[in-house]
Amino acid sequence: MISTETGCRQSENHALPASAIVLDHPVPHLQLASEEGETRREIKNSASVCVVPLVGVTLAAAKRHADEFPRHRGKNNYSGTMTTYLRSNDLLSSVQHMIGGVRHTWESRILDVTKRMDVGREMMGHSVKVIRGSPDYGDAMDLAQRQELALSFMMPVPDHWA
Repeated sequence: MISTETGCRQSENHALPASAIVLDHPVPHLQLASEEGETRREIKNSASVCVVPLVGVTLAAAKRHADEFPRHRGKNNYSGTMTTYLRSNDLLSSVQHMIGGVRHTWESRILDVTKRMDVGREMMGHSVKVIRGSPDYGDAMDLAQRQELALSFMMPVPDHWA
């Protein structure tokens, strides 16, 4: 569920330490950063080090699992487990679809609302230098702005998740 409303990569989801799930802030969020030690995880690039607002089903999932997702930490079973679950529950429309593609549906929803590719890429932790054709200058969206945008296209939260 985290991928559906954050655009986070699989590795950013299943390796989340509890310290990265921030619920006691005016804008609940994830803190994506590389970490060492017991909670070791690597973030793909410098653009991916960011804060990601939690809204909708993602906020509900984070509240349910505020102590992280230990089942997948340090293991390579996340993709297979999730893809098998989605397929066995008829939640993937094609055999070619994989769990890794779920995050890109979020990007599509951002594009639908903003009509700008760079906004979705920025929210997903992609470097937008290539898209814009220039270096990144100025301030990125702050957390409250990211939350406002995410709220504008979030999926409804089922009653049993609220």
